[in-house]
Amino acid sequence: MSEPRERADEGSARPRLRRYRKSDPRYTPEHDFRWRAKIRANPQSHFVYRWVVFGIGLVIVATGLVLVPLPGPGWLIVIIGLLIWSSEFDRAQRLLDFVRDKLKLWNAWVMQQSWVVRAALGLLTFAFVCAIVWVAVKVTGSVGLLPEPLESWVRENLRL
Repeated sequence: MSEPRERADEGSARPRLRRYRKSDPRYTPEHDFRWRAKIRANPQSHFVYRWVVFGIGLVIVATGLVLVPLPGPGWLIVIIGLLIWSSEFDRAQRLLDFVRDKLKLWNAWVMQQSWVVRAALGLLTFAFVCAIVWVAVKVTGSVGLLPEPLESWVRENLRL
């Protein structure tokens, strides 16, 4: 059998390396992105870069934690913030690994349950979201923003 021929454009391209965390023993500077390797080569720029990553991750995690009790992607936003932190901080990577493992265990447990248990979990989640929306509307008084017929119906039936 003849060996497969290389494509013309592959000869000049650098082989794609797997990206390892800095804490991984297999990590070498060649496994890093070129732009990040340049930043890490200079201690001052690396210090500033770590603070920028920390600040951006903190804003995203804090925003996600505020949004957790509200309907929407609160936990997803927190996990995105952890992903940003984990690009530079090993503790955040360990926390993200922990969250990922617990989420896989929860998902496996839920999928092993009968449809009755899964439906009950879905209804409990729906009731919790409805209660949070009701409290948010009650506290903010945003019912007054609705058109008059709908506003009177909401005030009478939902006691808002």
